[in-house]
Amino acid sequence: MSKILEWLEGGDLRSDGLADRVAELVLQRPELIAELIQGLHDDADLIRGRSADALEKVARARQDLVIDHLPALIRTAREDPVPMVRFHLAMTFGHLACYPDRADELAQVLIEQLEDRSAFVKSWGIASLAILGRRYTRVSVRVCFKAFRAFWTIGASPSGPGHG
Repeated sequence: MSKILEWLEGGDLRSDGLADRVAELVLQRPELIAELIQGLHDDADLIRGRSADALEKVARARQDLVIDHLPALIRTAREDPVPMVRFHLAMTFGHLACYPDRADELAQVLIEQLEDRSAFVKSWGIASLAILGRRYTRVSVRVCFKAFRAFWTIGASPSGPGHG
């Protein structure tokens, strides 16, 4: 296991651990992005969740470090069982809206996330879709309909408000 992934160990998914520090390190040393991406494939839920958190923080400042990994991120967003991983990736996709040639691809995965069982994933999916919809008119019509529908179903979800 790489040193930066070791920093993400310990505790549980209720805390971010050292995800902020890992993100700062990757921003200072961009060659470490591959190690951070590798954390999304770790066996431990905790490492994957915190790797996604750190990656989202990197994507806020340096989208260029993340965009080349988009296919793997989309696959992870579709398959990972941990809501923390999926909602941080939904946030990351919003940061990648600055790439017009990837807008349709981003919109598709975010629309899929509106059907997620986690209210957090749905909420961040809506937020990122709003970013895409504001930037790209070709995306905005289908985004508006899907986001509106998802917004109204969040409270009815088993993981939504009032459901423990």
